[in-house]
Amino acid sequence: MPQPAPGASVGVMALLQARGIAKSFGSRSILAGLDFDVEPGARGGMIGPNGGAKSTLLRIPAGLGDAHRGEVRRRRGVRPVLLRRQLEGAGSHALQNRGEP
Repeated sequence: MPQPAPGASVGVMALLQARGIAKSFGSRSILAGLDFDVEPGARGGMIGPNGGAKSTLLRIPAGLGDAHRGEVRRRRGVRPVLLRRQLEGAGSHALQNRGEP
């Protein structure tokens, strides 16, 4: 059984546990030995540069991508979902105010 990630609640099973996650593209390692838990009621955010593996990190526990090493465990009945960040009316002008240049 995986050990709790540092700072995780003891005695409460995490909704999702990731242990030793590693991913690379060619010779470029983008994730190495990553451990984390998602506890009930948890909220989180992620910021980083373009190409910083944010989407890859979200896709692996959602089951939409594979890690080269490590494991992801989900509590029974948990179904992770990855929401697209694309805005409605997508395109380079999606954020412009209507009626303004």
